[in-house]
Amino acid sequence: MHVLASRDRRICFLGDSFINGTGDPDCLGWTGRICAMAQQRGRAGTAGHAATASSAVTNAPGTDTPGTHPPVTNAPGTNYNATNYNATNYNVTYYNLGIRRETSAELRQRWRSEVQLRLPEDCDGRLVFSFGTNDTTWENGQPRVALADSLIHARSILTVAQRQYPVLLVSPPPIADAGQNDRTWVLIEALESLCKSLAIPFLDVFTPLQCYTPWLDEVKAFDGAHPGSQGYGYLAELVATWSAWQGWWSE
Repeated sequence: MHVLASRDRRICFLGDSFINGTGDPDCLGWTGRICAMAQQRGRAGTAGHAATASSAVTNAPGTDTPGTHPPVTNAPGTNYNATNYNATNYNVTYYNLGIRRETSAELRQRWRSEVQLRLPEDCDGRLVFSFGTNDTTWENGQPRVALADSLIHARSILTVAQRQYPVLLVSPPPIADAGQNDRTWVLIEALESLCKSLAIPFLDVFTPLQCYTPWLDEVKAFDGAHPGSQGYGYLAELVATWSAWQGWWSE
């Protein structure tokens, strides 16, 4: 049997509590789930056991079965299966570098030193960013970070990052505060425009999550901002079925 050589890939996920996976009783968040999917499906493709690998890292949308992990289902309009990934055995190392309450200003100060410690020059390093909710949090009569400043920080982060690494940006998600959601949506539109100008792939997860009842229910039941395992599971599917993410595994 011919065995393909494994490839080392290291991914840093940088941002706030949604990167961290706050509220997830499985302690995986969406970042842990998508890396498990990528590695397991890649190995399944190599071994010819795709059905085994498609088993579960998270509850599928519409299910709530504690302790079980049904197969990942396709998001609407997608065709997500083992063949979407190269049949190469990737050795995935992922670093969850999410910090609760962190703004884009604070992320701008730390991200480079965090990445340099974890991604040596000779490795296949990748970066996934997601931030913004804490910028739009209302505090002391104003947003914690003004929109114009958020965009300055985002441009600095993304411009420097893309010089050395492949970069993806995932939008902030909706929370239970309608007023903050309005401010966040304005930021999302601006971030999408910025990413377009920089040729950086951008994924809007806000829109589908705002229509996904389990996300909204878990957010309300927990702390008004963070979901549980079902919400993070669906967010993971949104990212896992994104063509830009899948493109990383077909190289």
